[in-house]
Amino acid sequence: MGRYSKTNPPPQPAHPPRHSDVSGGESYGADFSEAEETRLIPKPNTYTPENFSFVYRLFLVTVALIESLLCSGVIFGWPPLLLVLQKEKIYSDLCPINQPNTCDEQEEKLNLIFVVASTCFSCCVLPLGWFLDWAGPRLSLAVGSAMFLAGCLLFGFSSNGFDAFLEGFILIGISGPPIVFSFLHLSNLFPRQKGLIITLFNVALDASSLDYFVLELLNDYLGVPRKFFFIGYAIIPAVMLLTIWLWPTKPYLHPVISEHEAAEGRTSGGEEHKLTDHAISDYYGDHLFRDQIWTGTFLFGCLFTALQLLRINFYIGTVEYQLENIDRDNYKLMTQLFSVILPIGGVLSAPIVGWLLDKQGIVTSVSILILSGVIYGILSLFTHVTIWFQIATFLVVAFFRAILFSSMAHYVSLWFGFANFGKLWGIVFFVAGVINLGLYFLVKAINTYFDGDFFYPNAVLTGLSFVLFVFVGWLWSRVRRISYQMMNEANDSDEESDPPPTFRPSVSRYKK
Repeated sequence: MGRYSKTNPPPQPAHPPRHSDVSGGESYGADFSEAEETRLIPKPNTYTPENFSFVYRLFLVTVALIESLLCSGVIFGWPPLLLVLQKEKIYSDLCPINQPNTCDEQEEKLNLIFVVASTCFSCCVLPLGWFLDWAGPRLSLAVGSAMFLAGCLLFGFSSNGFDAFLEGFILIGISGPPIVFSFLHLSNLFPRQKGLIITLFNVALDASSLDYFVLELLNDYLGVPRKFFFIGYAIIPAVMLLTIWLWPTKPYLHPVISEHEAAEGRTSGGEEHKLTDHAISDYYGDHLFRDQIWTGTFLFGCLFTALQLLRINFYIGTVEYQLENIDRDNYKLMTQLFSVILPIGGVLSAPIVGWLLDKQGIVTSVSILILSGVIYGILSLFTHVTIWFQIATFLVVAFFRAILFSSMAHYVSLWFGFANFGKLWGIVFFVAGVINLGLYFLVKAINTYFDGDFFYPNAVLTGLSFVLFVFVGWLWSRVRRISYQMMNEANDSDEESDPPPTFRPSVSRYKK
C-alpha cells in the first residue's frame, strides 16, 4: 500500500492546479465525478490517430485534398471565367449598340456575380458551420457536393436568354465551405504536422481557382464551350456523393497525451514557439460556445480576418480592370498569368506556411501575414511602370492568400479546438461577408468618382495593413503572458508533487 489511503488522503492544495487537457490546453482542477471521468476517458473505438494505420490516414488526407482541389474554392478563379463570359458577350445588351468593347454597365453586372457569390461564400459559413458541428463531416460533405452539382448544371445551361448565372455561381460558391471544412479535422490524424495539414487544405482551396483557367484554355484553343465544360464538371461532385461512405460521421479527435509529455512540450528545446503555442492550445476548449464568441481572442481575430479578406477579395475581383488601366494591350495575358500564379504560388507556399505554423508559432505567422499584405499593397501602387512589374505583386498575393486562410484557421483551432470550430469559423466568414458587400459599391464609386483609377483605394487599403500590426502586438503580449504563467505553475507543481502521475483527461466545473 502507498503512503495514503481512504482514511488518510493526501493533502490537497488550496487552489486546484491547472493542467493540460487532451489537446494540450489548460483546464482547472480535478474535482469531477467518477461518471464524468468515465465519460471523458477515450474508448478503444474513439476516432483518434492511434486507432488507424499510417497508410489509411495518408489515404484519407490525400483523397480529401484532391476533392478540395477540385471543388472547394473554384469561384475565386473568376478572372479567367470573366474573360470567357465577355467573349460570349454575356450582358452585352446593356451596352450601346455602337460600342464594340465592354461597357461599365456590363462590367458592373458581371462583377456583381462574383461579389454576391463571394459574399455568400463568406456568409454561408456560419449556418453551414453550425450544420457541420451538429450533423458531422459526412453529412456536411454530402450537402456541399449536392449544391456544387446543382450549381454546375445551372451555370452551364445559363445564357442571355436563360439568365441563371448568379444563382448557379452562388450555389457553386456556398458549396465550398461545407466541402473543405468537413476535412479540416483530418489534421488531427497527424498531430505533429497539424499546421501543415491545415495549410494544405487551405492551399487546395486556393489552387481550385485554377479550374476556370483550364476552362479558358479549352475555350480559346480547342473551342470547348462553357456549357459543355460545366456539365462535364458536374461528374466530379456526383462521384463524391457516391464515395461519401469514406468519411466519418464524427470528427477525428486529437490524441491523448500525458501531463508529463505536455510539460515537456511547453518547456523543452528553449524555443519560444513551443512555450507559446503549447500553452494556448485549446485554451478556451472547455468554454461554452456562447462564452467563446465573446472572448477578446475571438473578437479581435474575427475582425482582423474580415478586414484581410476584404483586401484580398477586392484585388481578385478587380485585378483585370486594374491591369487594363496599366496596359490595354497586354492586360488579358496578364490576367491569365495571374490566374496561374495565384493557385500555383499558393501550392509552392504551403511548405513555408506549414513550417511557420508548426515550428515558429502563431505570432510569427501572423506577423509575416501582415507584412506580406503591406508589401503587395505597395507593389500594387506602381501603376506607371511596365505591366510586367505586376508579376511581383501576383507572387506576393499568392503567398498572402495562402498564409491568410491557413494562419487564421489554425488560430481558431489552436485557441478553441474543433468542438465548435464550424460555428466559430462561420462567424468569422459571416462578418467578412457582410463587410465584403461593400466591394460592389466601392467598384461603382471608383468608376464614378475616380474614372476607373484604383490608385487611391489601393493606397487606403495598404494604409489599413499598417494599422493591423496592432493585432500582432496584442497577440504577442497575451500569448507570452499565458505561456509564462503556465510554465511557472508547472514548475511549482513539480516541486510540490511526487513523480508526475499518469495524465487523464478532465473537465472542470471551474471556468477560466
